[in-house]
Amino acid sequence: MPEYYLTCPWCGTSDSEWRTNCKNCGGPLPPRPEDLISAKDYLPSKPPPPPRDISESYARKLMFTDALSIVSCIFAIIGGVFAFVGLILTILIVTAIVGIPFLGIGSVFMIFGIINLKNQWDKAKITVEVLRRGVEAEGFITEIYQDYSVSVNRRHPYVINYSFLAGGHRYDASSRTYSNPQQRFNVGKKTWVLYLPENPEKNSLYPHP
Repeated sequence: MPEYYLTCPWCGTSDSEWRTNCKNCGGPLPPRPEDLISAKDYLPSKPPPPPRDISESYARKLMFTDALSIVSCIFAIIGGVFAFVGLILTILIVTAIVGIPFLGIGSVFMIFGIINLKNQWDKAKITVEVLRRGVEAEGFITEIYQDYSVSVNRRHPYVINYSFLAGGHRYDASSRTYSNPQQRFNVGKKTWVLYLPENPEKNSLYPHP
């Protein structure tokens, strides 16, 4: 009984002996089962030891591609304009009845935007810190989906959910990216995760998507 019985996907020729190319048309044949590496068991290259050379400018890049950061920036700018116009109208006294609401609403929008920008900037700096000195751990991808509730320049972010073990505890986390992550990440596939040893809740996929 032959060990293999392959059919060429190019010309349909069957062969009981495994070979790299079809004996009839020369087309490449599928690899043997033992030559296949399961995507679930495959692990990318291990991260280099810390400290890693991660530029501070990477935090700004994360901000520029983060939907909440962009929306917060818009809120801060619009709120600032409204607050400025409202302040001028209020100072003129005659138009104070219009200026005060403008000043109040604009101030709320501006403060909301600034606070959220500060929070997102802190998160971006934490990500850089994790990538710079984080400890590596084996993790795996649990879910990948596209979030259609968020849109930036008509692009919807992908959400990558993953899990990893640190100190005997399982941690579940997620990451967002506007690039199709399925070129590097697949559900059930092993991956590297970096985390701060003093606080594993602060973690990141490696390489960062």
